[in-house]
Amino acid sequence: MDYIRLAVTPRHVETRGGSFLAIEQKYQEFWGKYGYELCLIPFRPDLDVEKYFQEMGIKGLLIAGGYRAYTEEIRLFEHRIIAETLKINLPVFGVCCGLWSINGYFGGKLRWNEKHSKRNVRFVVNYLLKKLQGKKHIPMHPVEIKGVLKLKEAMVNAFHRKVVDKLGEGLTPFITAPDGEIEGIHNLDKKIIALQFHLEHGNCSPELEKEYMGLVGKMVRKQI
Repeated sequence: MDYIRLAVTPRHVETRGGSFLAIEQKYQEFWGKYGYELCLIPFRPDLDVEKYFQEMGIKGLLIAGGYRAYTEEIRLFEHRIIAETLKINLPVFGVCCGLWSINGYFGGKLRWNEKHSKRNVRFVVNYLLKKLQGKKHIPMHPVEIKGVLKLKEAMVNAFHRKVVDKLGEGLTPFITAPDGEIEGIHNLDKKIIALQFHLEHGNCSPELEKEYMGLVGKMVRKQI
């Protein structure tokens, strides 16, 4: 198989053994099954992004997030990568914290919502019940989908306490939770689309995964 290369921003991992820049295995496996190879972007302030993309044959950018600490250094690096990617007219995809980064780049803001995290009472109760049954609890909720995709509703996972408060300039919400929180954003004119939840965990609606990744493919192939 000839894989299509996407550049991915590094996940910053701190362990007893040191600090690491990494790509989470679930991302590699998930995107790999759709024919994509994820290439880790060197975390260097002097990186010539356009040259790196050309030399590596990069066809798009994935902002994956997944870090526990979002430092100012990381924010500035990701915003520069987003800016350089848009300048050369390549698509930008966001997952999880990647949606926050894209929203922040366009001037958006975040706030806390404990109902969307593992710290809410409902999650704790369900977690304990599933644990007694020897099972793992995954927080899920329904979402409404408007525009971009043909699908109108789906089930997705919910892991994060932060949600979009102010939407970035030029971005449009297209997936929302029952409480109105934004779960998906896009700007198709700029070839940007991002999700708050994790398709790579394998527990979201299969129809949503199939249709969304089909849209990603069209954006990469410049059919949109």
